[in-house]
Amino acid sequence: MHCAFTFIGPEIRSCRTRAMLSHVYHHALHNDFYTARDMLLMSHLQETVYSMDVGTQILYNRAVVQLGLCAFRSGLIREAQSTLQDIFTTQRVKELLAQGVHQPRFQTLTPEQEKAGEATSVTVPHAY
Repeated sequence: MHCAFTFIGPEIRSCRTRAMLSHVYHHALHNDFYTARDMLLMSHLQETVYSMDVGTQILYNRAVVQLGLCAFRSGLIREAQSTLQDIFTTQRVKELLAQGVHQPRFQTLTPEQEKAGEATSVTVPHAY
């Protein structure tokens, strides 16, 4: 019901985008790969998401990763690899998913850098 109201009502673009991404994440979480993939592709979010706020970008990256995991769980290995390729070819996976700051090997972080990493970390809503 909430999604139907959000898509019909005069909501701002960011709210609709976040609702769409949450819907994609939901379908991917419940192993409905083709529905989630089609929703994500039909929304054309991949073209405009990086001009949006950071929270929406993080939600987009998490939805894409969940879609890749869904493909893997469904035995669609090629789709999983192609879906996850863009996220995992960078050395910034933790940053893209808001799970901390990338720490190069054999380098220790200063206390200020550790606090900055914790500040950029975003807790998943169901993890409270």
